[in-house]
Amino acid sequence: MKVLDQAASEDQVQTCSYCGNENDHGAFNCLECIYYDINKTPDAKAYDTTLPKLASFFCPATKKEETVIVIQIVQTKKDTVVGYRFLTGGNGTHDFRDFHFLTDSEIKKLAGNSL
Repeated sequence: MKVLDQAASEDQVQTCSYCGNENDHGAFNCLECIYYDINKTPDAKAYDTTLPKLASFFCPATKKEETVIVIQIVQTKKDTVVGYRFLTGGNGTHDFRDFHFLTDSEIKKLAGNSL
């Protein structure tokens, strides 16, 4: 999984490994990325899994169960956050504990329903 290549200080260029965006001002403009300030959260790291993955969760914004593509998972001692993209476009972040990662049989069933 690719997360963020953390820079040692704000005057260095930081590169998002997911999309390749660079920013030399200490913050990211990349909407697909979860960013933790390494000075405030030094334990932030990529969750050990292979991505992307299909998952479902109850989305507070749409107030319904959504199937999404998980593109990033960042873990800290305090929490684990998922970065995802909706199948119809757009993106978001949410708590890891609320996601159900689809099995191969669930993915086949979902694909069969859309044909």
